[in-house]
Amino acid sequence: MSEHIDHTPTPWTVCDLGPCDGLQIDDADGSCVIEDAGGLTDANAEFITRAVNCHGTLVEACRRLADASATVGNLDHAGVLVPNEAWAEMYAANNFARAALAKTTEKKP
Repeated sequence: MSEHIDHTPTPWTVCDLGPCDGLQIDDADGSCVIEDAGGLTDANAEFITRAVNCHGTLVEACRRLADASATVGNLDHAGVLVPNEAWAEMYAANNFARAALAKTTEKKP
């Protein structure tokens, strides 16, 4: 399975085109990714951009947790005392994942 997925550059941003024209979501280069003529609410546009912009961090969090838990699990399964460094990596991965999850619910100022 490929680890790289091509997509438009992030971060994406919401652009208000005015009351008659609706909303538009642009990529990092300012190119329109989604254009809507009034059906897309501000809340949904913000949700879409937040999800897209957090995607890479969430994937990295999952990778770190998977790697750290595999290391600890393999050592434990082998009957080896799990070294402090492995536990430290597990805790660091957990903290990174919690921070990534917090970003998904962050409201734009």
